[in-house]
Amino acid sequence: MLERAKEVTRIGQYTYIEYARFADDLVVLIDKYHKWNWLIPAVNQWLQEEFVKIGVEINQDKTKMVNLEEGEHFSFLGFDFCQRKNWKGKEVVTFTPKRKAKTDLMLKIKKIFRQKRSQPGSLNACKILL
Repeated sequence: MLERAKEVTRIGQYTYIEYARFADDLVVLIDKYHKWNWLIPAVNQWLQEEFVKIGVEINQDKTKMVNLEEGEHFSFLGFDFCQRKNWKGKEVVTFTPKRKAKTDLMLKIKKIFRQKRSQPGSLNACKILL
């Protein structure tokens, strides 16, 4: 269904709807240009109808619509997505690891360094990396 929606909105090399799916998580991105406003309620209705057909319930607590141009953000697969200005002043969508993901990574790194501390030469490597 989402692939059909992409083809309907395709103009040349550009698509005005895109989606990403992983396991039971789904993000649908729709171009903000007013020509595509009809897609927002249409995609929402299509998804609900398709999910009913296959017996999948939408988690309303996790489901939300956001407008990145208005400073809103969303999380997907351990990353936070938002819109910011790049160094040239152009608005771009950025993604950063969620705080929990960063914390988990730092804990894993600390654990590895602690395990290697008693081995000869490993302290020098730690000093260089830190």
